[in-house]
Amino acid sequence: MASFDFERMLRAFEAITFEKDAENSLPDSEPFTGAMENVGMLFEHLGTGFGFIKKDIETKTAIVREFTMQDPVRNKSLQDVVERELAEKKARIKKPPSISRTVLRLMWATR
Repeated sequence: MASFDFERMLRAFEAITFEKDAENSLPDSEPFTGAMENVGMLFEHLGTGFGFIKKDIETKTAIVREFTMQDPVRNKSLQDVVERELAEKKARIKKPPSISRTVLRLMWATR
């Protein structure tokens, strides 16, 4: 993993796109996972006391990325993925973790 760079993290967050309304929807999958990888690097930079947070972010980001890669067109927008999971009653599934739950936890990490 590359070392932390604040400017790179800022650019990653600025590169986040929204297929739908940016004010009322979740971001697109690929730019979001790229930004979250930078958040993981931030916690690595902060030291071993934040290692558990770094590992959690890395694990959850990998889950979202792997899911997106299964069908990049259908899973481009996290908003569409979450809406689909809600409609299929899969949003609360813990094993394997639903993308809805995983994204929620990643969003908490950015607050």
